[in-house]
Amino acid sequence: MTEAEFESYLGERKGLIDTALERLLLSEAAAPARLLEAMRCAALDGGKRLRPILSLAVADIAGRPLAHLLDVACAIELIHAASLVLDDLPAMDDAAMRRNHPSLHVRFGESTALLAAIALLALAYERIPYSAECCGRPASAGKAVQIVAHATGAQGIVSGQFDDLAFSQTGASDARIAEAYRHKSGDLFRAAALAPAQLAGLSPSDSNCLDRYASNVGLAFQITDDLIDADKTGEDAGKITLIASLGMSGAREHAARLLEEAVQALDGFGNAAEPLRFLARTMLRRTE
Repeated sequence: MTEAEFESYLGERKGLIDTALERLLLSEAAAPARLLEAMRCAALDGGKRLRPILSLAVADIAGRPLAHLLDVACAIELIHAASLVLDDLPAMDDAAMRRNHPSLHVRFGESTALLAAIALLALAYERIPYSAECCGRPASAGKAVQIVAHATGAQGIVSGQFDDLAFSQTGASDARIAEAYRHKSGDLFRAAALAPAQLAGLSPSDSNCLDRYASNVGLAFQITDDLIDADKTGEDAGKITLIASLGMSGAREHAARLLEEAVQALDGFGNAAEPLRFLARTMLRRTE
């Protein structure tokens, strides 16, 4: 796969996801107009769609049409959008901007932002069984929902964000910071791979390989975010990160090792996983 082919791949998949998200949010037209507007802003105002693109890549590996896993891919992105709304709140990271727009609570007020996040989460869980039906495996819906719920709850994203907030007060070891990263960022990447794998009927062995890939990519993604933000004085200033102890070059080297391990986890998938290999190998370019 060439770089041009990869960019075309990303653009095509992002367009498919954006269209599907637009359709899903139109289905919520009975919601109060201002609440729906906030939901749409949270879900549709930008984003690279890397997590749902990972979900659709599972369809390629499983030999299924993309339409079979489109709803679960959208569910993952809706959860990601909701998590960003919550992260930005004054009681959390107190961020005024998100993706070159004012944060949702700045635009709509804290109460509407909170309710929009809850509504996005509810819509996400509603959509997962649709993918189970499309795959002809309705009984797999419960396990897929369980995978996603575990990733987003007190042992997943919530745990990572809780620790991230606590570290700014107490400090933390590299091991604890890495563990928080795995939850705050890595767990949703894992769910983006494992829930579709469950719905598509992939073997436990194949799911384990995808788990290793997604876990390493998720952690590396958070490190690259830190590298991008290292010289900024905005919302992430003063946060406790691995860069403080590893330095910029050490953090880059650590991310590079994680991404190479992610690529190695895909050895058994052949050409179907080539976009995922390319994604891992180009992730550090975000910091250049």
